[in-house]
Amino acid sequence: MRLDGQVVVVFGGNGDIGGAIALRMVKEGATVVPVGRNKTRLKKRLKELTALGNSVTDEYSVDITDEKAVKSFFKSVVSKYKRIDTLVCASGVYANIPAEKMTTKQWMDVINTNLTGNFIVCREVGNIMLKQKKGSIITIGSLGSYVALSGTT
Repeated sequence: MRLDGQVVVVFGGNGDIGGAIALRMVKEGATVVPVGRNKTRLKKRLKELTALGNSVTDEYSVDITDEKAVKSFFKSVVSKYKRIDTLVCASGVYANIPAEKMTTKQWMDVINTNLTGNFIVCREVGNIMLKQKKGSIITIGSLGSYVALSGTT
């Protein structure tokens, strides 16, 4: 599975799952652009990726729920790398709170990140890939999307 020369954007690239995917894609020859909200974890991940030979040194801390920021991010990436071959959308938050104790704000944080934010990212990169006439989108979901997990929302 060589990805030499491909540009891969990984939203959630500072997390455990997205980070593992980003590391593997760099090992396969891709130029990986990791994206996340947590700047400290993102800097750490970027160091790991560059140690493996990744050429991306710019830090892209983007809030997936901020439509304007997402659009600006993609514009920057296309300007710098000329294309996006693959998007991996591994962004997500988890509220370990029983439903009866969860506030509406906490609920909306989960919905805005896990659903709306991922939709915004996929829509924006989809428009880029349609212009390119190629590209791949990989979305990562939670087991909680399929089955109820006791004690969680």
